Amino acid sequence: PPFLILSISLFIGGLPGFLNLKTAFSNRRAIVIGVLGYTLYHFFLFQGYRLAPPIHVNVVNYLWPSLIVLLGPLFDRSLKLSALNIFGLFLGFAGVAYLVLGGSDSSGDGAYPYLFAGYGCGLLAAFTWPIYTWLTRKTGEGTSTWNVAAICLCASVLTFTCHHFFEEPFSLSGLSGSKMLALVAMEPPASFDSTAVRDEKVKVLRSLRRAAFRSKGWPLDW
Repeated sequence: PPFLILSISLFIGGLPGFLNLKTAFSNRRAIVIGVLGYTLYHFFLFQGYRLAPPIHVNVVNYLWPSLIVLLGPLFDRSLKLSALNIFGLFLGFAGVAYLVLGGSDSSGDGAYPYLFAGYGCGLLAAFTWPIYTWLTRKTGEGTSTWNVAAICLCASVLTFTCHHFFEEPFSLSGLSGSKMLALVAMEPPASFDSTAVRDEKVKVLRSLRRAAFRSKGWPLDW
């Protein structure tokens, strides 16, 4: 489950914060901005993945670099949009609009009845990250690595709460454990096609079986 994986990752990243909790939680404003930014961005993104084709949602989500440029003058009065900026923004938004307005349920069998709600979540994620980025820039001078650890710890709690309310309960069986191991240990696939990802996972599992056979002195030619 994505929220659970994110929560575990953030908790591991925040573990050094326990070595100096007082310093880690010293900059409360930066922590609040960071926790809300991390949590809201991934909340909208994961909900979008659930409601619409993930590849399409990610295209909408990747408007965030353009939105950083678009929202810049609102956060920094010294910035101005040039004609080239506006033209580039137009092309980016036009491409996404073509995808959304001309798109349909790519599965063809009604698997995504809330298609546009999913795209909307992707767009909210795209806006969340630039706002978080600009707010972080304003408070960044006083933000230390210890504060980042505190952000990770707090965000891990919120994302685990999201896992509890929005995802199915998860238990690590032998099959699930092998799948997670394969996902972590596999080489980057040639593409993100499901077949290419599966092939890389199979390579990991076959390597584990060969390693187990060698450790027991069993032959490998069968």
